[in-house]
Amino acid sequence: MPTGAGSRWSRSGRISVGEDAYSQRGAREASGWWYSRKCEVNKKTLQSLAQARVADARTLLNAKRFDAAYYLAGYAIECALKVCIAKKTKPHDFPDKEFARRVYTHDLEELAEFAGLMKPLRLHFRQDAALESKWGIVKDWSAVSRYELVPQREARRKASAMLNAVADRQGILACIQQYW
Repeated sequence: MPTGAGSRWSRSGRISVGEDAYSQRGAREASGWWYSRKCEVNKKTLQSLAQARVADARTLLNAKRFDAAYYLAGYAIECALKVCIAKKTKPHDFPDKEFARRVYTHDLEELAEFAGLMKPLRLHFRQDAALESKWGIVKDWSAVSRYELVPQREARRKASAMLNAVADRQGILACIQQYW
């Protein structure tokens, strides 16, 4: 079992990595590589990211990289929800500080609320029980999953279910895209 700073194994076989595992991050940031590229995050960029991350997740699933496929499929939904939030912001408006602070989250249910999508999603769920089931899979995603190593069989099941819930023609991404 690995024994690095901030890593520990749980009974489930998953590894949990703490912040101190990134002790070299400060050195990388000081070198300037972390901030060397200007990256504008706007509605168009987030739309492209959502679609690219689904494609990446498919590729990773086919390559049997199930943990990474699961993470990127969930990240695609995070990007899609942030598109809807970006759409709500008006050019030249000064954002509410508390709202701006709160939308910097990875919690998909919170992002759906901030985007104003929970009410429309619930209406879709009443008409389509399969879509509600897919949301049940997607909403449980967490950015922390990028630090988890799940046993192969469980990882395959989770990644396949997540990608289906996200990328199916009648999945969560297609539903959210109606509000872009």
